[in-house]
Amino acid sequence: MLGINSSSLLHNLSLICLLGILCPLIECLIILLAATLLFKINLSIAILFGFAISASSPPVIVPTIKRLEEKQFTNNDDSGIPTIILFSTILDNIFALAGFGIAFEAMTTKYEQLSYTLSRIPGELLIGAIIGISAGFLLRFFPRPDAHLVHFTRVLILTSVGSAFHFGAREIGCVIAGPTAVLIMTLVAAINWQIDNRRGTRTEENGLRLFWELIASPLLFLLFGSLLDFTSIFSSTKLLDAFLFLLLSLLVRLATGLACTFCCSTGQRRTPSERLFISLAILPKGSLQLIIAPAILCFHMRETGRESVESGGILLSLETILLALLFCSPIGEMLLRLLGPLLLRRRLIPNACVVPLGEPYKKGGLMVAHSDPWDNRLRLELGPIDPADPQIHKNTAYPLEGTNKLENDSKP
Repeated sequence: MLGINSSSLLHNLSLICLLGILCPLIECLIILLAATLLFKINLSIAILFGFAISASSPPVIVPTIKRLEEKQFTNNDDSGIPTIILFSTILDNIFALAGFGIAFEAMTTKYEQLSYTLSRIPGELLIGAIIGISAGFLLRFFPRPDAHLVHFTRVLILTSVGSAFHFGAREIGCVIAGPTAVLIMTLVAAINWQIDNRRGTRTEENGLRLFWELIASPLLFLLFGSLLDFTSIFSSTKLLDAFLFLLLSLLVRLATGLACTFCCSTGQRRTPSERLFISLAILPKGSLQLIIAPAILCFHMRETGRESVESGGILLSLETILLALLFCSPIGEMLLRLLGPLLLRRRLIPNACVVPLGEPYKKGGLMVAHSDPWDNRLRLELGPIDPADPQIHKNTAYPLEGTNKLENDSKP
C-alpha cells in the first residue's frame, strides 16, 4: 500500500474496481459452471474452488512492479499503472477471501446461526476500517518527519502493529477485521508520508521489499513445501484436466482484463501495450490458493466423513491449485520482468540539472521535471537539488510555456 498514489487512485477508481471485483467475479462464475457441467465436481466444492482460484498473487505481482518502477518503466504520477495493478490486486484478494468466507460459513453453519454469521462479516469490515483509520492517523504524526531514523522507525512500527492487528484478530475469531485494519492503516499513513519528507515512502518500500524477499518469502514457500505431499496428488490421471482447468481460468482472467482496460475510460492516455501489460500483471496465482486449499480439504472431509480425496472433485481442485503454485507464480514473474520493458514506456527524466553560478549546490537549481513522448512541452522546475537524490519538487514547479520566465524573473 505504500506505493499507491492517492491521486492516481481517485482518477482510476472505476478501472480498479472493474479489475478487482468484476474480473474475479466473472472468472469465479465461469469456473463454477465449468466445474459442475464439464468436470462433474460437487456444487459446494465448485463454489469454494471458484473463489479460491480467482485470486491473484500479491507476493509475485507487487515486488515485480516495484522493480519496474525503480527502473523508471512506470510513472506513478502520469499513467497510474503501479497504483492500478497494486490496488486491484489487493481488492481482488479481499473479494476472494470475503466470498470464500461467506460461502464457507453458509455451508458449514446451521440455518439458525446463518443470519448471525452473515451479519458478522460487514461488522468485522466496519470495525477493521475504524481501527485502521485511527491507527493510520496516529502514524501520520508519530514519529515526526524530522526525527532521527524516522524511516526505520516507520517500517518497524508498520510491521509490529500490522502483525499485532492480524494475529490478534485471528485469536479472537475476527479473521476479516485484522487484514482490513492493516490495509487501511497503511493507506491512511502513506498518504501523508509521501508529502512530509523529500524521500516520500521510497525508503519504507525498499525496507519492506527486502524483508519480504530475504526473510518472509523463503519461509512461506518452505512452509508450503513441507506441508504438501506432491507424490500422492500428482500420481492420478486427472493431471491433464487440472491443467485445462487452470488454462481456462487464466484465459478468462486475461479476456476480462483486456475488456476492462480497453473499454474503461479514465481520462488518462495509455498505449495499447500498457493496457495489455495491466491485463497480464493480474494473471499470476499461487499464494492465496495454498492458504485456502486446506479449508477446502477440511470441508470435504467433514461433509463426506472420510479422508479420501478421490471423490467429489476435491482431487482435481487440489491439483489445479498446486499447478498454479508450480507454474503460474514463477512463469508469471518471469513474463512480467521480460515484457515490462517491452510494453511500458520508460520515464524520460534525464539525470541533469542547471545550478546558478556562485550558489551552493543544494541551495537551488533548475532541473527537468517532466518529459513525455506524448507531450512536446518541456516542463522545468526550480528548487533545492540533492546530488544523491535528484527528485522533483512539486511545490515549486512551474511550466515554461510561451515566454521565457527565467529572463522575466531575472529582470529587476
